[in-house]
Amino acid sequence: MDDVPMAAGDVVQDLQAAWAGRTIDADAIVRAVLDHVIELAGADRAVLFLGHASGVAAPWIGRSREGDLCAEAQEDVSRSLIEQCLIQGAPMTWDASDTRNRSAAQLGIVAAFAYPLGAPRHAVLYLDFQKLSRRMGRGLDAVIPGAIALLSEMILPPRPAPAERTQVTAGPPSLEELIALPGMRALRHDVSIALSVTAPVLITGETGTGKTLLARALAERMERKPVVRAMLGTSDDPNTMVSDLYGHERGAFSGAASRRVGVVEQADGGVLILDEILNMPLRVQQLLLDFVQFGSYRPLGYGAAAPRHASVRIIAVTNGDLDGAIRAGRFRQDLYYRLAGTVLHLPPLRARRGDISGVSDTLLRRIDGADWRLSRAARRTLLDPRLPWEGNVRELEALLRRAIERACIEPGPVPLELLPRHLAVATDAPPSPSAASDALVPDAPTDLAARWTALQERRAAVEREEQTLIDDAMRAHDQVLAHAAQALGLPRTTLASRVGPGRRTR
Repeated sequence: MDDVPMAAGDVVQDLQAAWAGRTIDADAIVRAVLDHVIELAGADRAVLFLGHASGVAAPWIGRSREGDLCAEAQEDVSRSLIEQCLIQGAPMTWDASDTRNRSAAQLGIVAAFAYPLGAPRHAVLYLDFQKLSRRMGRGLDAVIPGAIALLSEMILPPRPAPAERTQVTAGPPSLEELIALPGMRALRHDVSIALSVTAPVLITGETGTGKTLLARALAERMERKPVVRAMLGTSDDPNTMVSDLYGHERGAFSGAASRRVGVVEQADGGVLILDEILNMPLRVQQLLLDFVQFGSYRPLGYGAAAPRHASVRIIAVTNGDLDGAIRAGRFRQDLYYRLAGTVLHLPPLRARRGDISGVSDTLLRRIDGADWRLSRAARRTLLDPRLPWEGNVRELEALLRRAIERACIEPGPVPLELLPRHLAVATDAPPSPSAASDALVPDAPTDLAARWTALQERRAAVEREEQTLIDDAMRAHDQVLAHAAQALGLPRTTLASRVGPGRRTR
């Protein structure tokens, strides 16, 4: 036992050298650190959580004596202990003599420890024990300080000045909060680059992944004011779009009774967020290219020889297929190169399922502000691999809002804990016979309502997929209805009825 501290120090020093030389990747080092902690501390499991000072946390990597913990097993932890550790920024311990943490006892945990790794992007090293070990106290003293130092060096950025720290409020999430969870790990490096240069930023990703939230949070950190957002899909008319961007002079067209200031002029000296850039026709793209290159622009009806100028930092946003649009000639490649100074791609929610629990905790706090929690069973429901999450974070938020409404209208006091029946999530796979036998007969009316809600959600998902397919076909065929219908194998009249009123077609 006397050589435990020396052995612990040797292992940590070797891992620190490996990290400094980048000879093995971060995931491998984290696994090695967790395995080392488990061995010396006599623990059964160790999990590294990334999160936020609000108490929101999601597991990055979890290990047991047998190897990696699956996503479901990583949720079988003392959540309250982790949240307290994040909020208070101090080590937390629990053992079976403390009857307040009933969830830990129900999981068969006899002792648990949570150690904070630091701010501003908070993290927690969590350990628990199913058996009390004789080496537990000695091993923890030997390994924890070195493990925490190494993990902090790996995953935490330099501590910012106090004025830069973001307090958690009910307003929009901070940049740190948006990129804190493990699934955003690959994005964090690109965000740091975007903040260190002055080139335009291009944000891509599917609908509902949080692109506009990221754009706003990024703009707030650029220390330029004002921040102005231009929604480019509100009109199909190029002149209207040019007027929105650059403004117009009095008398520029019929009805222009006064001069209008465009968003470019409004954003002078600050940040201009261009949302849905694929909605711009080629003529507007040409004018935007000139502005991005030279900072010059001409409002509609502007007659002076010298153009006007504005200094703005541009953040462009799209959920479309830019590469496909460039190949089809619908988006200028030279404009793409100008806008893509730094590209930030937001991954879909299904590609970062390990974050779903942490994202849900964040959303619950913002939706209601009360102490809503997900039960362990509800967390497992949201982690079901059969759920496609086509609407991404936006779909998850809508689901949680409906779940809170269901919980609030149930008889009795409001439980503040969401259960699977509140989520009413449906998967494509049929229920197993055992699941069917577990259904309670007295709750049949409630079950019918939940099934009807689930059916409506599936129907809405199919309708969204159909509309996306129609939009893709129309764009691919330059809005020519007959050609798009032929490509889809539909009668022209059928496609016309589904395109929707008010949409310009040819």
